[in-house]
Amino acid sequence: MISKLTLKDFQNHKDTTLEFSPGVNVIVGSSDAGKSALIRALEWVRTNRPRGDGFIRHGKKACSVQVECVSDKTHTIIRSRSGRNNEYQLDNNMMKAVGSDVPMVITDCLKLDDLNVQHQLSPHFLVLDSPGAIAKSISAAIHLEAMDACVSEANRRVRSLNGKVTAEEESIESLAKELETFKDLAQLAADLEQAEELHSNINELTDKRNSLFQSIAALTETEDLLASLPDKDDVMAVLEQIGALEDVVAEEAALSMVVDQCIVLEKAVAAIPDEHAVNTALEQISALEDSTERFAGLELIVGGMNSNIIKIGDHRKNAKVLRRKLAIMLKDEACPMCGQSLDADACKHVMEN
Repeated sequence: MISKLTLKDFQNHKDTTLEFSPGVNVIVGSSDAGKSALIRALEWVRTNRPRGDGFIRHGKKACSVQVECVSDKTHTIIRSRSGRNNEYQLDNNMMKAVGSDVPMVITDCLKLDDLNVQHQLSPHFLVLDSPGAIAKSISAAIHLEAMDACVSEANRRVRSLNGKVTAEEESIESLAKELETFKDLAQLAADLEQAEELHSNINELTDKRNSLFQSIAALTETEDLLASLPDKDDVMAVLEQIGALEDVVAEEAALSMVVDQCIVLEKAVAAIPDEHAVNTALEQISALEDSTERFAGLELIVGGMNSNIIKIGDHRKNAKVLRRKLAIMLKDEACPMCGQSLDADACKHVMEN
């Protein structure tokens, strides 16, 4: 709102100040009092027209028009002309008028349009205007062109959005066609889960197979050890030989006593010069030599029997180890070869044989 207007040396106004009240203000005066000059001064500030310096008061070299506007705060606009200087000032901001243009900040501050100004010789507002002119005036009054611009912009955006929607629909259709290739995805997921389960079962069976191979290898080793054991009849024969050897050992002890006696006898014979006694001693010595030869044969037999006894001891140790291994294998009451279950009697039979 314009709250104050000051004219200095503008046409017939030397120094005129008008203060306006809110609402309607009426300016009255006689002809040539300068009422129309007030409107021309506002138009000069608003439109930068008329050009030139014909509106400067006669005898003066400069003029100015000052307008105070009140919106959110009070602003002061000063329009001045002196010689070549053609200037605007908004508050403390000085601006040069360029050609016929008005600085945008001045236009925004005044907020005046052609509809806001009625000249002296203008026809009555909207009364004698054509329908087109009336429509144009109303459009300008309500800023219908801004509405048209908004509608045009809205239509442009709608067209743009429709284009984007069409493009998105085509994209969705393309994606739907691509998704057709994944229609069996659920079945594939189920197959994958089943394959993973089968893979787990295969790993478990592989572990069992490896364990079975280890058991078979241990069983084969056991069979080899069992096969290396001597026959029962051979063992009995060896035991008989051991019994005979014990008898030979007893005889050896007796022979040792005989040898000792022979040595004593030999010493005694050496001390007796009697021929008969000597012959008798020689016969006894001869018999003793025969016994000694027999004793040497018995030593060989004893040496062989001792070797057999050592081997039998080793076989007995191996048999004990194998029996412990076999007992561990039969602990689960299952055959280590075929996996068939065995009862207690079968296990006992296996251990005894």
